[in-house]
Parts: sequence; C-alpha cells; structure tokens
Amino acid sequence: MHKEVLCRFFRLPRSVQKGVGEFIERFQRDSKDPALHVHPLKGTMQDKKVRGANLPEGYRAILIAPDKGDTFLLMHIDKHDDAYRWAQNKVFEVHPKTGVFQVVDVEELKEVSAPQKAAKRDLSAEGLFSAFSDEDLFQAGVPKLLIPSVRAIQDAEGLTVLSEYLPSECHDVLCCLKDGMALDEAIELALGRVSGETPPPLPASSGDFTNIQRSSAAHFRVVEGQRELEEILGRSLDEWRVFLHPSQRAIVEWNVKGPLCVTGAAGTGKTVAMLHRAVYLARRCSSKEDRILVTTFTSNLAPQLKSQLERLAPDVAARIEVVTLHALARQICQRSGWRGEIATDRMSEIWEDVWRQKKVTDETYKKEIKEEFEKVIDPQGIAEEDAYFSAVRSGLPKITREERRKRWPLFLAVRRELKARDLLTFDGSIHQAKEVVQREKKPLYRHVLVDEVQDFGLEALRFVRALAPTDEGIENPLSLFGDGHQRIYGTKLPMSRADIKVQGRSRRLRVNYRTTEKIREWAHGVLNGVEVDDLDGANASTAGDHCLLRGGAPEVKTVSSSVDEVATVVHWVEELIKYGIQPHEICIAPVDDQFIEGLREAGIQAFKLRPHEADPGEKEPGVRVATMQRIKGLEFRAVIMPCGSGNRRRYLRDSDTIGRKLCYVAATRARERLYVTEEG
Repeated sequence: MHKEVLCRFFRLPRSVQKGVGEFIERFQRDSKDPALHVHPLKGTMQDKKVRGANLPEGYRAILIAPDKGDTFLLMHIDKHDDAYRWAQNKVFEVHPKTGVFQVVDVEELKEVSAPQKAAKRDLSAEGLFSAFSDEDLFQAGVPKLLIPSVRAIQDAEGLTVLSEYLPSECHDVLCCLKDGMALDEAIELALGRVSGETPPPLPASSGDFTNIQRSSAAHFRVVEGQRELEEILGRSLDEWRVFLHPSQRAIVEWNVKGPLCVTGAAGTGKTVAMLHRAVYLARRCSSKEDRILVTTFTSNLAPQLKSQLERLAPDVAARIEVVTLHALARQICQRSGWRGEIATDRMSEIWEDVWRQKKVTDETYKKEIKEEFEKVIDPQGIAEEDAYFSAVRSGLPKITREERRKRWPLFLAVRRELKARDLLTFDGSIHQAKEVVQREKKPLYRHVLVDEVQDFGLEALRFVRALAPTDEGIENPLSLFGDGHQRIYGTKLPMSRADIKVQGRSRRLRVNYRTTEKIREWAHGVLNGVEVDDLDGANASTAGDHCLLRGGAPEVKTVSSSVDEVATVVHWVEELIKYGIQPHEICIAPVDDQFIEGLREAGIQAFKLRPHEADPGEKEPGVRVATMQRIKGLEFRAVIMPCGSGNRRRYLRDSDTIGRKLCYVAATRARERLYVTEEG
C-alpha cells in the first residue's frame, strides 16, 4: 500500500474501508480470483500496468501490476471516474539506476518542460547542473522525460519550482549537487546507502517491484492482510510512525561496533530515527534481562518521548526506559546511599558563605567565578587542581595559569559547603552517579540512546559512556543524536574528549520534514556568523539541507511599545484561528503574563506548558505559551516570537550566541507559519 492510500484511508466511507481489507486478504489468497474484478485499462491509461479493482459504493482501487515478480502496488482509492482520472496520465515505474519507485505525470511534464526549455534557450548563462552529463542526471534518479527540464534550471529558485514535479529522492540528490556535493555522495545520502555496503539489487525492468520495500521505504508499507491493516490503522496514523525516509531507515538499522553519532538541523527527523532505532534494538534483544535506555537533557522532552514510544511500539515500549539524565543520576546516587537534595534553591546561600569566608567583595569577580564554576568546573567534574589547569574553557575569556591557581580555592570552598549540607548540583549528581557505575564495573544497559546530545557537558558524556557496554566489543552500545545549532546549555566540546570515538560512525540527516523552506532559511539566518560544530570538533556542513514543504516567508513586524506588541500578537492569534488553526496548534514563546492577559481579554484561552510534562495536545484547549527552552523538541502549526520589547529584545538584538540559538530553536518549532516582532 502506498502511503497516500493509508494516510487518506479514514476519509473513505466505512463500507469501503472494510472492503479494502477484505480485498487485500482475498487478493493474497488468489490474485486471479474473478470475484475480485481486477481488470486492465488498456487504451485509456498512459501506463499499461494500471489495473482497476471494484470496491463497495462505486469506489475503485488503482493497482499497478508488475511485469516481473508477484508484487502488486495499491496506489489510489477514489470514486470510479475520479480514480481513473487520477491514474490516466501517470507512468508508474522503478528507476533503473536507483531502484526507487517513481510516479511521473506525463501531461504535467509537457506543461512544465516547455517554458523551462524556452527560458534556457533565451539565456546565455550556464544552467545550475551544467557540470553534469545527461547520464549523470539519470544516475541521480532524474526520469528521462525530466532531464531537459533539469538542464534548463538556472538557479535555486528554478529548482524549487521544478521540485513539485520531481520524485522526492531525485530532488534530494539535486539539492546536494546544487551545494557542491559529489554525485556518488549525494546519491548515497538521498537513498540512505552506507558507503561500502552492497545496495539492493537493481530491478530487472521498470515494472519489477520485487525489492520495492527495501529501496522505497518512504513510500510503501507491505500489508499482509485485514489484521495487519487494522493494526496499522487501529492507532492514530502518524506518518512518522509508519513511514521513514531511506536515510532515516538506514540509521535505524545501522549495526556498528562502537558508538555512533547522528546529526542534523532542526526538523530533520533525528528524534524519529532515534525512537525507531530504540524499537529496532529492543526487538532484536535475545534476553529479557537486556535493558534499553533512552535519555535526554530536556525535562519536557522525556515524557513526550515515552508517549511516542508507546504509540510506536506498545509491544516493546515497557522494555525501554525513558528518563532525563539528571533524573537517572539522582536515582543512582540515592541507590548508593545519598539521601540529600539537589542544591538548586540553596546555591545563592552557599555562594554568600564562600564570599564571606574568602573575603570576596568585587561583584564583577563574583560573577566571573560563578560562571567558571557553572560552565567549566561542575559540568566537567573537575576535582583536582591539575585537571583545572588543562580544562577546556570554550566561550570564556582566556586566563593565565596563575589566575586559575588563584581561583581554585574558591571552587574547593563551594564543594565543601555543598558536602557539609549533603547537597549536590545537577552536574554534581551526574559526576557522583558516574563514579558509582564505574565502581560497579558493569554497564547498566545493553543499549543507550541519547537525544539532544549537544547539550550534554563533558561529565554527562562520560556518564552515558559508563552506562553503555562501550568497551565490550558488542554491536550498537551507544547511539547519540544531536545538533550543534540547538546547543543552548552545555559548551562546545568534541565527544572524543569523553573517550567516545565516532569516527567512521557519523551521519547527518539533511531533509527537513517539519518547517517550510522559507522558515528554515530565516532560522538559519539568525545564526549567521555563528560557528556550529558537528559535535566532534569539526564544523557542521549544511550542504544539501532542504525542506520538503513550501510556504510563505515568516512575517516580521516592528513594534513601538509593549502595548503595541501585545495587540499585534493577539491579532495574529485571532487571524490564525479564523484561518482554521486550532488554538493548541499555536505557540507563543518567549512569553510574559501581559500576553496571557491580552489573550484573555480577547476571549482566547492560554495554556502554559509546564516543566516535566508532555504537551497534552488537543485534550487540553488553549494557545500554548512557554519559554523558548520549554518548547524544545515540540512542534506547532504556528509559532509567534515576541522579541520587540522588554527583556525579550535580547534574543534578536543581542549578539549573545545562546540567545540567537534559542531564537533558532523556537523558530524551527513552526510547521507552517512563523511570526516575529522586533524592536522598532
């Protein structure tokens, strides 16, 4: 079944839905059963492989018969005339060079290719893909009918226009080529192939669908019968749950000795791939004693991941523990005998005692010392002066060895005060939990998967390494997923510093499923001039990154005051609701109480997202309001970012890298609409 059939299945009348399940069962028992009424449509179809099949209430199923093998494709279901009209001018075939199934509308191609070729003749400039031969483009998956149109493309905008007619994987390859990637590398990325691995065998003909499930994982789902169809449709049919892009599928089933790392900008499906990989690994576990951990830095993301796993695979969800790293660290510390508390609310008291003991009065110096402790000493688990001398201090002003020696007694004093009160910082709990696990000399989990790994400090990375059987030479001990663009907590450091070696086991996802291309471009523009790393010491490359969705540019409006800003935001919300977007599909971040009050006065309910809780979705009405940090890992149809007055101005105007990355995170939560206010 093609994914479009499944995704539109609930729109069919109940009797037709039931008829489809019965048809599949009977067809698989005997595809030549005359009672099925499967009939060729020669003379009326562009493609002779098209078949019609009768369904209840005058509906017809469009099937594509193979010219080799016994795999049929169920492509479309609609009322009689509409179904045949849909199939009439289309050609359905497997591309002979990529093995990927493609649907090409011949009449549409004639319409689009004529103006493209005419434009090419009128311009002397070279085309965007002039460096590639026709054979190269065919190798890249371009249907032969479309090669002249691809040749006529002059710029990125021309590729965007043609993308509506290109097969999706072919568009992925061309986006990579546009950004300077080599042909073989672009094909490997788009098709999810691993360099050196044997690809699926190419089809014997364009109508050979034998290996279609392996080569077109994003398009098809093999359905064995009525029961499996009911199982698929028995829960909400989320595309992320049922279908994966080939590049995601390759990561899910990538079996390696040692840790692996997956990167990708916001919206590229890293979390989806991680969840599917967790399920894949759980189902391969041979022992019931094997435990699997999914962990993350963000407190709101953990319950969301747990809920998604239960929807994805209720059969193995109970075997997969989902918990934030800090919560897990506290559990391990308590198991080892610690009965204290996390020091969050008492740190100011501790610092005051240290300043008094050490006679520190300079407020600027106090700020520097606190920042050093919070960004260097604590997250790196530094317990010895010599370790401090060699510590990496990314993003902080350089200081001499003598200055480090002068500061060290202050850090020791903080540690003593914490110990005297039986308190641990969040990072301190991670350090202590890591030591407990290392003393036990036995990894706690068979597989460990980490989301948002860019926010993990050095000691946190050492902790997850200790939790996994990284040194035992077994497959898939540790899988790390993250994005340097979204680092809003920890500091930049290569994973190799935590003795996590991922060379040769790293991949980047490049297809954005969440946002429109215009929103993606705007969000990346916020980070212009900011160096973004690949999580292991090198700079991240965005070559080939692109979105599948098209849409208008974000709306950015200057405001003259906080009153003007609230009125603007409330007006936007009202317009979105009139357009048909539900309040719970709209999010305002960052937010102050004045916006909540403004919504209330307009008769619009607001719902504040709370820490450690998943977004309840449509079960809880109200426009979502939150901090930018709190919506990390979530997505909404529309996001409003008020950055035009008050303390919120710093996000767009401030050169602070973290503020700009928060803007990037918030902007990329938007699927369709993004609205931003800025200072007038």
